[in-house]
Amino acid sequence: MSVISVFVWATGAYYTLGILVASRFVFFTAPQIDPAYKSASMRVRVLFFPGAVSIWPLILTRTSALRPAQSKKHS
Repeated sequence: MSVISVFVWATGAYYTLGILVASRFVFFTAPQIDPAYKSASMRVRVLFFPGAVSIWPLILTRTSALRPAQSKKHS
């Protein structure tokens, strides 16, 4: 496997995971975190999607840190 093939494969894997994380964030998690986002139109969500795909590791880290705090709050 050449270096270019590895780079292309790694980039594809990064963006595939990004699409999965961003989909969950934009359509499910963000409306729970921000009350103003609940009333956001589909256009706004589509605009946020590419940015969320690009920074999915940060989003995953931040939202996983929120989960224990939210479950303790509801108990």
